[in-house]
Amino acid sequence: MNHARLLVLSAALCVSAHAFVPQAGVWVVNAENNGLPGRGLGIDVQNNIFAMQVFAYDADGRPAFFTAVGTLADQRVSTQMLRHQGGPSFGSGPRQAVTVGSVGTVSLRFTDGLNGFVTFPGETEKAISRLNFGYAANAANLKGVWVLTSYTPSGWVAEAPLLQTTLSSGTYGNGLVASADGRYGCENQTSGSYVGQILCIKLNASYSLEKIYAYRNSVNEGEGDWWPANGGTGYALYVKRLTSPSGNINGLLRAEDAVVDHAVAPLQAQLNALGAAPPLR
Repeated sequence: MNHARLLVLSAALCVSAHAFVPQAGVWVVNAENNGLPGRGLGIDVQNNIFAMQVFAYDADGRPAFFTAVGTLADQRVSTQMLRHQGGPSFGSGPRQAVTVGSVGTVSLRFTDGLNGFVTFPGETEKAISRLNFGYAANAANLKGVWVLTSYTPSGWVAEAPLLQTTLSSGTYGNGLVASADGRYGCENQTSGSYVGQILCIKLNASYSLEKIYAYRNSVNEGEGDWWPANGGTGYALYVKRLTSPSGNINGLLRAEDAVVDHAVAPLQAQLNALGAAPPLR
């Protein structure tokens, strides 16, 4: 009954949008993304400083390396693209690369954190997108622990549901994935008002609708909006994947076994102490 309630409620409400910052990672020119070697862009933004590496080719087909650094403002940046050469090759030992000079101005504008357009020197504007090569938009890849951080007028709220039970598809999606208690459920939307997004709902302890979340996701991060059950004002939502579908932890420092060790160490210490003590009567 709880899972059926999740399915019924997963087709609700309307979409709103807010500003995005380009997601750090590998980007591609959409028209050139055919599975074969080609041009690639490495993009990162830190404190509004935009940095990009471009792997491309000379007019005669030789590989070439370029960089561009500028200030991102209103999701746009325009700056010089510099060419570099003469650095170390594999096995060559230390060798200092030199900057040959600018090959012209490169301009980028981003429509959200995962999509945008680039105008390379001497070219027309082309669509680009963040390359996602590990997670297809299906139910299986929604499994894992997710942190949903919601802005509210009274402060920030973080929740961390474990999605682990795959259910049948809703009207507009390709498979609902729910928490074991049936109170959280998420589904990739393949049609309808939320097409291309992940739609999630949370039920309260009585299994009535409490919150709705809608966000766009790429790899381990997502951004979007959430709404209360009464359809009131929507607010910002930030999402991060903590564990992969296979249970691996996505983190900078902490390995999975370290997390487990920290979690069970106090319990194990208490059991050891009991084992060494006189029997309880």
